[in-house]
Amino acid sequence: MTSGDFVATTLVDTSLLKTAAAGVSVYEDPRKTVGITVSTSEKDRTVSVYKRDDGKDEIISSKNIGKGSQIYLRMTVINGYEFHFAFSEDGQKWTSFSEISFCNLGEARIALTVGGERGGAAKFDWLRVTQ
Repeated sequence: MTSGDFVATTLVDTSLLKTAAAGVSVYEDPRKTVGITVSTSEKDRTVSVYKRDDGKDEIISSKNIGKGSQIYLRMTVINGYEFHFAFSEDGQKWTSFSEISFCNLGEARIALTVGGERGGAAKFDWLRVTQ
């Protein structure tokens, strides 16, 4: 668990993402969460930022980013309620993607997430959390 200011970064191997989305999120309980994911199709990959507030899911923004076998995802949290999201192809050059204010999650839990059709899978190389 963490609170206040922190950065959560992960590296996702997208080769297993046939019909799934994978990413990193922060939540206080299952009804309040916010995160960044990557999903794949035959043509490209899509990075999305979402939130779940009171059990209602909403895609805040999404962007097609072309094909590739891996993607770095980063979520920066400031003051416990300002969320900044970015992605990178190489872990060096980051593209700022979306910023939202969301309720202060207090003692937040960080999670690696996978969702989609039954049997969906993802491979995460690592998760790094810094304060």
